[in-house]
Amino acid sequence: MRLRIERSFIRYLVVGGSAFIVEYLSYLFLLKVLKINYVHASIIVYSIIFWFVFYTNRRWSFESDGAMLPQLLKYVLLFAFNNLVGNVVLLRFLTETLKISDVISPIIKMACIVVWNYFIYKHIIYRSRTYENDGK
Repeated sequence: MRLRIERSFIRYLVVGGSAFIVEYLSYLFLLKVLKINYVHASIIVYSIIFWFVFYTNRRWSFESDGAMLPQLLKYVLLFAFNNLVGNVVLLRFLTETLKISDVISPIIKMACIVVWNYFIYKHIIYRSRTYENDGK
């Protein structure tokens, strides 16, 4: 049996990888150079990367032809959820409860967000596009 990887998923990983590099390096700068609290630094950089991720996933990863405003509103709700659950709850749990370094815990947090975001993007936010070209 051959594993079929959807084109949207590969593109999503490229966008996510790019966003990860910018987000993580910005996080380290805020944390280590500017001495900003790790939770605040995470929220700041996640807010900065917001527009890049929305636009590139909408246009390139999922090739969405749906109305932008409803997608943006759904994306804002997901952004708020990710900020609360990912950047506050999960990051604090990893760092304070599990005692994982504040340099490593954001990587784990970002991996969790990547997984749930792909399914939410594909099936809720950008679902108007048919994926007839995936895998080609």
